[in-house]
Amino acid sequence: MIGQYLTRFAQKYGIELRYIQPSKPMQNGLVERLNLNVFPTIAQVQAALDECGAARAVAGI
Repeated sequence: MIGQYLTRFAQKYGIELRYIQPSKPMQNGLVERLNLNVFPTIAQVQAALDECGAARAVAGI
């Protein structure tokens, strides 16, 4: 169910989904490290989403 939602969301916004190769967990490590560098905590993710939503509301988007 989540996978279907993610696929539809990605198609709607022109996002290319890339998957790691089966049995290659080392590839996921790079993504996880990048995620930690961009958004170290869930609270920061939520704050960024809230800020983005507020900016869109002000802009009338």
